Amino acid sequence: MNSNIIKEINNEYEKKRIKAYNELIQRKEDIYSKIPKLKEIDNEINSYAIKSSKYILLAESSEKDTYIQELEKKIEELKNEKNKLLKNANISENKLEIEYECTICNDTGYVNNEKCSCYKQKLLNISYDNSNLKNFSNHTFENFNIEYYSDEKDESLNISPRQNILNIMKISEKFIENFNEPNQKNLLFTGYTGLGKTYMSSCIANELLKQGKTVLYQTAPILMDTLIDYKFKKTLDSEKTYKDVFNVDLLIIDDLGVEALNSLKYSELFTIINTRLLNTDKVTKTIISTNLSIEDMFKTYEERTMSRIIGNYSICKFIGDDIRIKTR
Repeated sequence: MNSNIIKEINNEYEKKRIKAYNELIQRKEDIYSKIPKLKEIDNEINSYAIKSSKYILLAESSEKDTYIQELEKKIEELKNEKNKLLKNANISENKLEIEYECTICNDTGYVNNEKCSCYKQKLLNISYDNSNLKNFSNHTFENFNIEYYSDEKDESLNISPRQNILNIMKISEKFIENFNEPNQKNLLFTGYTGLGKTYMSSCIANELLKQGKTVLYQTAPILMDTLIDYKFKKTLDSEKTYKDVFNVDLLIIDDLGVEALNSLKYSELFTIINTRLLNTDKVTKTIISTNLSIEDMFKTYEERTMSRIIGNYSICKFIGDDIRIKTR
C-alpha cells in the first residue's frame, strides 16, 4: 500500500481521537453548567486519585494499605454522589466519558500492535475504490420494508413473496449469528432483478461490520477483471488486493452471471469459491447473488464450481414483483 495512503489513514485516526476528546470537553462543560456540583466532585475524585498514586510510590509499606483504603472509600462515595446527580438529571454516565468511533481500538487503528478490523476495512475500501459499501450504510434489517412483498400466495411455489422474504431474513440472521462457525453455510441469493438481493446482502454486511468483521462487496464483472489484471500486471498493491479476496471475513459477489465469460474467468471463479471454502487460517464466508436460476447457473458455469456451491451454500430464492418499480 502506498506510504502516502498509510500516512493519510493514520492522520485520519489522529483527527478522530482529537475530535472525540474535544467533544468530551464540550459535553462536560455543558453538563457542568447545568450541574456545577459535578465539576467539584470530579475535581475531588482526581485529587484523591493523584494522592493515592503518590502514596503508593512514596509511602512505607506498613502505612499504605490503611491510607489507600480510606482514599478509595472517599472516591467511591464521591462516585455514588455523582451518579445520583446524573440520574436525577436524566443524564447517562457515558456522557462524561470519551466516545470513540471504534470501541475496539479506541480510534488508534491498532489492537495489541495488530491492525484493527476498522483499519483493515479502510485498506480494503481503498484497494477496491469501486466497492460501493459506503452507498449501503442505510441498508439495515430495521429499514427492510416487507410491505413491498405481496402476501398473496404464489400457487406454483405454495408460499407468498412476503412469507418467503421473512424466511430469507431468518436465514440471513442465523448466518450472522453463526458466522464464526465453520459449519455455517455460505449464502446464494437467486431471483430476478429488483427483489432485494443486494439490499439483503448489504444488511448482512452492515451487521458484520458492527461486529468488527472485514467485508468486501464487489460485482462479479469488476471482481473478475481485477483478479485477471493482477495475473498480468503483478505489483505490490495488486498482490494485496488479490489476497484480500481470499482472506476477507465476508466476500459479497453481486450480479454473478452478467460478466462476459471466458475460460480464465471460469477458473478464477472456482479458485475464489474453493479457496475460501478450504481456508484453514480463519473462518471466511461468501455471499453470491445472481439473477440466474439454479438451472441456468448449471448451464453457464463449470460442474466443479456448481458442485462446490450446491454443497456449501444455502440457496435462497427471491420471488415477487420488482421493488424498484413500486418505489418510484
